[in-house]
Amino acid sequence: MGVSVKAVAAFLATCGVLLLAGCGGSSSAETGWNPPRPSGVPNETWEAIDDPATLSNFDLGVGYCQVERPTSAGIDAKAQQYPGSTVDELNAYYNYVEVYVKPLCEALPPPPTTKGPASTQTRRL
Repeated sequence: MGVSVKAVAAFLATCGVLLLAGCGGSSSAETGWNPPRPSGVPNETWEAIDDPATLSNFDLGVGYCQVERPTSAGIDAKAQQYPGSTVDELNAYYNYVEVYVKPLCEALPPPPTTKGPASTQTRRL
C-alpha cells in the first residue's frame, strides 16, 4: 500500500484545518477567508492580512503562490515573534492558507512572456 507518512500527515493536517475553520465561531453562512488566528498575533497585524481572493493576480502570484511555507525553524521564530502563539496554532494557520490559496493559484493565468531581441551572442576565438 505505498502511502507515505508525509502524505497521511498532510491529509490529517488539511482535515484538522478544515475542522478548525468550520468551528471558528463564525456563522455557517459566512464563507471564504477565515483562517484560525494564532493567539499572540496583535489586532493591527491580524487586521492587515488581506483575503488572498481579493488580491490582484500579480499580488496573489507574488505574495502567496511563490512564497514557500516556513520551515520548522521559521515557525518557531514566528512563535517567538508573537508571544502567546503556539507552534500548533501557527501550523494550523499555514495549513489553512495552503488549502485556501492552492485553487486560487491554480486558476491564475500564466504569466505573460516577454520576447526580447534575438540573441546577440558574440563568438570568441
